[in-house]
Amino acid sequence: MYPLLNRDLKDLANAELDNLHSYKTAGRAIFERVYKTIVHFSPYRISRYVLAGSMGKNISLGLDFQPDFDFVIFVREVTPPLKPVVDEFYRILETQLPSNCAEWNVFDPFKMTKTSYSIKFLMTTVIETSRGRQKVHMEFDLLPAISFARDIAKQTGATLGAIRRTKNPRVDWNHYSTALCENTIRFVRDQPPFTHSVIRLAKLWDSKLKVELQESGNKFHFSGRSSVIELIAIHAANLQEKKANLLEAFRRFLNLIENIDDIQINFCNSTIYPKDLKPGIFDSINPYNNYADKIDPVSKQLLKERARSTLYSLTSVAKITNESDYATGFASVKMTYLVKERNLNGGFNLYQ
Repeated sequence: MYPLLNRDLKDLANAELDNLHSYKTAGRAIFERVYKTIVHFSPYRISRYVLAGSMGKNISLGLDFQPDFDFVIFVREVTPPLKPVVDEFYRILETQLPSNCAEWNVFDPFKMTKTSYSIKFLMTTVIETSRGRQKVHMEFDLLPAISFARDIAKQTGATLGAIRRTKNPRVDWNHYSTALCENTIRFVRDQPPFTHSVIRLAKLWDSKLKVELQESGNKFHFSGRSSVIELIAIHAANLQEKKANLLEAFRRFLNLIENIDDIQINFCNSTIYPKDLKPGIFDSINPYNNYADKIDPVSKQLLKERARSTLYSLTSVAKITNESDYATGFASVKMTYLVKERNLNGGFNLYQ
């Protein structure tokens, strides 16, 4: 049943992507109004905004998962830390956004939260889908970034130069990470469709593990987790000779996770760290950022154990020769390692 397994994994990775377009369009319209409000009331010199995160990279999971929106607002003539910018933007959203308007049905400023580097808020709206009109709850993360230039190449060069001039670039790059987001987005967005499918499947797998551990009271979070999964998935796809074989690429991804202590991924050709450093999972743009440094031993072990058991289950299902038994086996793999049961509104309880 090897061909069926490859087909079913592909269908799972690309489920609901058609309806995601309506969701994304509505989210952009909402933030466009938010952005114009900030520009109007803010004393800061604002340059532009970009849609970042999985939505901006075109690797979001389908509409059923109602993925969140990460928007980065670039601000001129500021220096880190950007907490004063965050505080100002928060004040504007809290006092100037209506509770409802043409772009959204419900906004509650009392449900906003903020950190020293971001603001999180929720919007409720209605979108048109192939299933008809559907109410959706959208989560937005707003992050400020330093604007050095509008040109992406110049922005990247200036940002890396600023990092290089800090006292400890291997640590202080964190103050400038959002300033590099445009090139980071482009790196992932410009990957071929096959690679995007590998990333989505990897994200399904990672998210299921994360939710299960959260529900059982275990902590499973390390800085840059989403980026780690994306970079390993891209590496796995690049190593795959037969680009149509999603099953083999996913297996390669799981093998890399299982052997994460020996992993070496260096798309930016970083020479900041030793050449033979293991593990090494370098940011695609920032040579000072080795994501592997932030994976704690407990999370690393959980990832390795999960990868090992997933590989075993996939191999067992691939060997099944009876179609009925295969259907049962694949359903078990899907529900155990890749998706959560549907909620009452028709979506998956993956991010709740």
